[in-house]
Amino acid sequence: MKEITLEEKKKLMLEMLEEIDTFCRENNIKYFLTGGTLIGAIRHNGFIPWDDDVDIALLRKDYEKLLNEFSSKSENIEIIDYKKRKNYIWPSAKIIHNKTYLIESNIKKSSIGVFLDMFPIDYVGGSYDDVKKYVKKACKWRNILTIKHLETSKNRSFSKNMLIIVARILNLIPDKFIIKKLELLSKKYENQPQSDFVCNFAGAWGLREIVRREFFDTAINHRFENLNLCVPIGYDGFLKAVYGDYMTPPPLNKQKSTHTLKEYYT
Repeated sequence: MKEITLEEKKKLMLEMLEEIDTFCRENNIKYFLTGGTLIGAIRHNGFIPWDDDVDIALLRKDYEKLLNEFSSKSENIEIIDYKKRKNYIWPSAKIIHNKTYLIESNIKKSSIGVFLDMFPIDYVGGSYDDVKKYVKKACKWRNILTIKHLETSKNRSFSKNMLIIVARILNLIPDKFIIKKLELLSKKYENQPQSDFVCNFAGAWGLREIVRREFFDTAINHRFENLNLCVPIGYDGFLKAVYGDYMTPPPLNKQKSTHTLKEYYT
């Protein structure tokens, strides 16, 4: 198999984004760039130069509509989750390019290709203190799923490698059970759009993923490379809540991807 270069991968991801954007606009589905992809849109009008992934997010209703109704005109893309793919090990859906294959070191193998992460955004009720307690409880399940699928590595500390070894007892808990448990907790307030807060329970930042609901009330257009894609109207408040001073790039020694991915054409 021929390995995919970073520039080739970015081209593939842009093609995937364009197809998802077209489908969402044609089917009245509201989506948003999020995470590092959103930082890239605002700070660079495209990819963060050293970044190698794409994140989008949707409010739960739109997330499930896209997951269940998407049909690829190019026939190169599919959206998968634990209900659609056996041995699926992630807490939220992925949009994958089905003519590619991915290998990620330090994580147990699961067959997918070049992908876009797709996260559900859920309403959370109560005061901010109540919300923090609830999200902390729910995110324990996400942490269990994450550590369950890590492999030991010489790049990790001895204590972290020991924790991974001890955590192998978690293999007794099926992935599907953990993902369904997190999904159930995430959807508890799905019929309360008047809630003050929303959260990406499947995200990597824990309590920092709790943000004001109004940040995601509306999608607005913003340039991303050669495309015009959707970002949340409250992108500044959201990015400051999760990342702090997001407009200042990190030091040069940290301007590199944290992923350990190799992708190939099939």
